Amino acid sequence: TGDYLKSLNRTMKDLSDLNIKVAAGRKYMKMSENPANSVKAFDVRKDLSRIDLYSTTLNDSQALLDEAEASLASISETAADALVQITQGVNGSLDEPDRQAVANTLRSYQQMILGAANVKSSGRYLFGGSGFGETPFTVNGSGQLTYNGQNVNTGSFPAEHRYVDIGIGLSISGGTVDPQTALDVAYSGADLLGTGMDGNGLPNNLYNLIGEIADKIEAGDLDDIATYTDKLESRADDVRMQYVSIGEKSNYISFFTNRLASEKITASAKQSDLESLPLEEGAILFSQQELMYNACLQMGTKILQPSLLDYLSS
Repeated sequence: TGDYLKSLNRTMKDLSDLNIKVAAGRKYMKMSENPANSVKAFDVRKDLSRIDLYSTTLNDSQALLDEAEASLASISETAADALVQITQGVNGSLDEPDRQAVANTLRSYQQMILGAANVKSSGRYLFGGSGFGETPFTVNGSGQLTYNGQNVNTGSFPAEHRYVDIGIGLSISGGTVDPQTALDVAYSGADLLGTGMDGNGLPNNLYNLIGEIADKIEAGDLDDIATYTDKLESRADDVRMQYVSIGEKSNYISFFTNRLASEKITASAKQSDLESLPLEEGAILFSQQELMYNACLQMGTKILQPSLLDYLSS
């Protein structure tokens, strides 16, 4: 009787455990039940976590890229509109009030460009370069445009980088990231609007250039306006080229996003093979275990025959 009750309890426990596994869709609930597969499953889970982390980084980078693309499109359109206004402003038949109106329109374009260059996304300035919290472009008390605290006409602006790991084997040597092993998500405002002066003494900065053209039109000083117009067309072309180059980064991100998605499918299939219990397999195992339990109960009715003593004690 004692042996039978032990067997019955063990069979009932096996049935209960299997019921939990079938409900959870897992082959095992404890690592001790299958140590070999558990160790492999932990490695797969680590890979899945890594894939999710890199995928999130790529999605965030693409979101920044989309915001930057929209801002570049706005700046490019504003520069094109400014060229149209300048063409109207250099018309010799315009009187002083008309020239004043054109100059005011050009200055409003300056503010539009400044606003697009200082756009924020997720708490970060898109064109702040390697910086984060400070407004990249400001106008000082003298009316001079500055980038990260330096005058855009006279300052020194080295290349800016902000690398993120996207799972291609980030490599750092001497405190410097290998650009081939990470994604550079920094967008330099200095490169965007331009810095310094050219050989003719004209500003390379789009904001300042439009401002000087506005001043000349307002004053009626149109003798060398063609030089300024040509310069503005050149800077507008540079902005358009930056707009086109964003597509290259988008393709780069898209490639690695698709690669990670493929890796996730493979890893998820491996995880399922190591851990998951298919419903049909679970149903068969549960039916088998239930059959054994019922057989054990039926056997008990023959082993534990009721006696007269059982009847009297009840």
